[in-house]
Amino acid sequence: MEKFHYLFEPILIGEILVPNRICHVPTITSSSHIDGSVSEKNINHYSTIAKGGT
Repeated sequence: MEKFHYLFEPILIGEILVPNRICHVPTITSSSHIDGSVSEKNINHYSTIAKGGT
């Protein structure tokens, strides 16, 4: 992992200090409400990912 050590270092983006350089794109489908609003399943999914540091 020494080659990619910078991925785990903080970075300042504008005025926001991000703890690492790992990102996660949306990966869940068909779990929003029919009108497109966020469901509890969406919230739980992304909360779990965020708690992992992404």
